[in-house]
Amino acid sequence: MAVILIRRADWEALSDARRQALREMTATPLLGQPAFGTYLHSPDGVRRGTGLFVITCAGDRVSAMVRFENSMLPWFGLPRSLPG
Repeated sequence: MAVILIRRADWEALSDARRQALREMTATPLLGQPAFGTYLHSPDGVRRGTGLFVITCAGDRVSAMVRFENSMLPWFGLPRSLPG
């Protein structure tokens, strides 16, 4: 299970699409670091993979974040799309 913390004011300032995108993240470990596949709904209802984020932490803070293209999702056990 993955938990992303975001301040309430920041959450409320996000568009509905951005909020939905945050809800549609799928966690996977990558070399001991948190990693998340991201998905967006397409018009046909299928959620299409948009990328893979890898987060590096230093203590209790995020120190770096790297994004990979959606072609990397299967390499880490994540599907390129999810059913609607």
